[in-house]
Amino acid sequence: MIIGNPGDSSTHLQPLAEDLRRLFRHLTRVMPWNLLVPAILAVAMYDSSGALAIALWGLPFMALVLVRYLSARYFLRQALPQARAELRRWQRWILVPSALMGGAWAATTFVFFAAADAPQQVLLLTLINGVCVLALVLAVYYLAAFYVFVLPALVGQSLYFMLLDKAFWPLAAVSLVLLLVLSNIANTIHRQGVRSRERKRENQELIAHLRHEKERAELANSAKSRFLASAGHDLRQPVHSLTLLSEALRSEVETPNGEELVAHVSESVSVLDDILSALLEISRLDAGVVKVRKMPVDLATLIVELVTQIQPLAETRQLQLRTRLRRGYVYTDPTLLSTLVRNLLRNAVDFTQRGGVLVTVRPRGGSAVLQIWDTGPGIAPAQTEAVFMEFVQLETPGRNDRRGLGLGLSISRKLAALLGHPLQLKSRPGRGTMVELHLPAIAAENVGPVTVQSRAAQGGLSGKRLLIIDNEAAILRGTRAVLDNWGCVADTASSSEQALVRLKRGQRYDAYLCDYELGQGLDGVALLEAMGRLDGGQTPGILVTGNTDAALMRRTSQAGLVVLHKPVKPAQLRAALLQRLQGPSVVAQN
Repeated sequence: MIIGNPGDSSTHLQPLAEDLRRLFRHLTRVMPWNLLVPAILAVAMYDSSGALAIALWGLPFMALVLVRYLSARYFLRQALPQARAELRRWQRWILVPSALMGGAWAATTFVFFAAADAPQQVLLLTLINGVCVLALVLAVYYLAAFYVFVLPALVGQSLYFMLLDKAFWPLAAVSLVLLLVLSNIANTIHRQGVRSRERKRENQELIAHLRHEKERAELANSAKSRFLASAGHDLRQPVHSLTLLSEALRSEVETPNGEELVAHVSESVSVLDDILSALLEISRLDAGVVKVRKMPVDLATLIVELVTQIQPLAETRQLQLRTRLRRGYVYTDPTLLSTLVRNLLRNAVDFTQRGGVLVTVRPRGGSAVLQIWDTGPGIAPAQTEAVFMEFVQLETPGRNDRRGLGLGLSISRKLAALLGHPLQLKSRPGRGTMVELHLPAIAAENVGPVTVQSRAAQGGLSGKRLLIIDNEAAILRGTRAVLDNWGCVADTASSSEQALVRLKRGQRYDAYLCDYELGQGLDGVALLEAMGRLDGGQTPGILVTGNTDAALMRRTSQAGLVVLHKPVKPAQLRAALLQRLQGPSVVAQN
């Protein structure tokens, strides 16, 4: 039987070849039954037909079964046919033995029926017709194999009854009817089998396609994170320098106009700082390098600190920023929680045109529930999920002119998931929005030392000796100017070699402030480790970097370093220095 067109490719022939392989596999599995049924028949017919008839029928029958089995085993060991000529050879080795087997079962009727008694005849017809019914399995894989087996078996049986006597013509008719019924069933089974295998292949192709697209998406997401890290690093360097220099410039300007210009410069730098910080934070979260360090936290004190930071922005928009706080402790990471809540507060203020923002904390069961209410324009129900997507910004009337990248809420959701604090948003268009965060509460008697250090508790840096290591002169000048304003005594080194020379000459410092990329020589992590070996590990170090590479984050974490990501705000730098010089306290890092 010819399958396909002469121009069929190996890709088109492969499904047909796979079906033939499945059929060969089926023939090897039914080998015991192909031997058992003739054996039962031989035993049953022995008394009526005799040993000679049994031998003349049985030996060729068994030999045919064995040849069919061995040929199936042989082809199962072969590679799938790739050409039509090879495929035809496979087909012939299925069709010819199947046709011979069908003829053998037709001959069985001629050999045994006349000499058999009534029970034996019933058994004979039951076995032959039953074998034909079981042959429907062949139609699942190869319809032609079914027909070349069943046609000789049932047509031969019907012909025998027609030649035997008119009294047996009804049996001949039954054989033909059975042939028609089985043919109809076989066609249906074959069509369903073909459709099923086609659907299976389509599903496999779809799964492979989806897997490929998933890998592409993961590669694209990884490339996005690498791009953010790389581009952010190139931009953070000048912004970091601008931030420090604009802060140092404040103390040098004495005229009102000059102060106003410096304020505008600082505001512009702050906007750029916010954008880069958001890019940095989202890339770090996507890279999976943000570690959670949970501890008991005075939630009310933390909220007051954040509200104080956001208050100037609310005042410029003539908004009321109020709090209703129930004091208590929660178990969380104070640094990550600060970033999360700061983003929520900033978002509420940015999107509120009139009225105000209310921050509440109240107990509920074993949790402390933080809620931030605003009187902004609200969000339509269809958009409540979209606002948490990266780089999504809703066009809302009255929004703050300081447009960001649409990352604040996305960062907040990722941080909430990382901390395990459920975050919910409820909003009504025209009425406002409420964001709710659930945090695990801790009883006050189970809390040790206070874990949030307020601004009032922060001591001064006056008189502290610091060593600044950076290979960029502008950053060295800006950092030194800021530290001088704080009363520090700062030395600088533009390379790892210069820094090590200072320590080898016996100079000692209260803290090191070291950039990661120092050009030639050691990088910042290796340099801080080398300096630690020279001073006995007594001097704390702070690493400053614009690099968000996952390997670097793991390396700094293993080294136990405090890391500040560029651009570093002066307040952030001051908090980090105080934390390193005065002992453990919370340092907000962006």
